[in-house]
Amino acid sequence: KKDIKTLSNSNILLCEDNIVNQEIVVGLLEGSGINIDIALNGEEAVRIFKSNSTQYELILMDLQMPIMDGYEATKLIREIDNNIPILALSANATQEDLLKTKAVGMNEHLTKPIEINTFYEMLLKYISKKVDSSEFTNIDSNVGIQHLDGNKKLYLKILGNFKDTYEDMNFNDLDDEEFRRVIHTMKGLSANIGAISLHKISIELDKTQDKLLLPKFCEELSKVLDELKDIEDLDTKSDDSGSVIDDAERKILFSKLKMVIKSKKPKECNLVIGEIQTHQLSDEDERFFNKIKILVQNYKYNEAIDLVEGLKQ
Repeated sequence: KKDIKTLSNSNILLCEDNIVNQEIVVGLLEGSGINIDIALNGEEAVRIFKSNSTQYELILMDLQMPIMDGYEATKLIREIDNNIPILALSANATQEDLLKTKAVGMNEHLTKPIEINTFYEMLLKYISKKVDSSEFTNIDSNVGIQHLDGNKKLYLKILGNFKDTYEDMNFNDLDDEEFRRVIHTMKGLSANIGAISLHKISIELDKTQDKLLLPKFCEELSKVLDELKDIEDLDTKSDDSGSVIDDAERKILFSKLKMVIKSKKPKECNLVIGEIQTHQLSDEDERFFNKIKILVQNYKYNEAIDLVEGLKQ
């Protein structure tokens, strides 16, 4: 149950007409920080989800409910959102039942009575872990979030990218040119995420190129990375649950990306990159986008411009 607390501030829609079953689910998640809204039947579930389709990260769907059952409700919800995880709740778990729930678009089938460990495993599988950035001690999250116009979700994505980029980097293996470039990049990134102490030593190291400062630099970087260890899987899960991009939206977003790269403004670039990361891209676009992202993160705007100019619209 300890791991469930990493899902704090997530939002779940519970579709269940039986008050006892409602209390069981609410009780199992007590103290987790997960927010639960309850719909008493399928029709109400569809109405609630339709009015708040971006709010929820998972739906628990009872199959047998009055007015509209879980099967029909799932069909209608899938017309609104094809990606949100929907877990069936039912006392029946025959092969026929499993096939039927899959056919209407449900992701998994949880049997009643609910097996606690299986229930928690399902939630951890389908909901992105949350990190309370206010608990950081080596990162001033208020500074980082302010740099992104208050977009906390994007801020956490950038922290995840920062961790993935630097957690296995051996600075002693870099040649002089690579070292200069990486430290210069770190000077900007550490400021953007609010890693104040790391930013200070990065400024000094960037200015002097004195590798005697490297142990202190690595110490400060390790402090930041240690605090980011729970960011794992954030980007991957967010991407999996993102909406599939259509051709019209693709053209708009990549045109916007081209425009902000030409402006050479890190803040604007990060905002558009974060927006694109909320969508599912084709394999070709994903490879292209990752190349662009790396160039922008390393302030290689001219190379990024050349690459984005060659993008097929």
